[in-house]
Amino acid sequence: MTDEAFNAVPSLFASSRDGVPKVVVLLTDGASTYYERTIKAAENVKANGIKIIAVGIGNKVHILTSQAIFFSVKLCFLRTSRFTQKN
Repeated sequence: MTDEAFNAVPSLFASSRDGVPKVVVLLTDGASTYYERTIKAAENVKANGIKIIAVGIGNKVHILTSQAIFFSVKLCFLRTSRFTQKN
């Protein structure tokens, strides 16, 4: 689940070098199973100085949910039902 992945992120960057940007890329349909837990976990990631780039995949990306989760984070949406449609 997205919230569990976000909860693991800060520990992955715990031993990262100082002065190096911390960035995590999330591939999502934007429809979190546990909406509130995901928002809280994403806020914790951002509070740790880690930038989140969300890439919405699918022909029905849930934009409003994605925007709520990743407020003030760069959003990039790819609207396609399969990767083979894009070259």
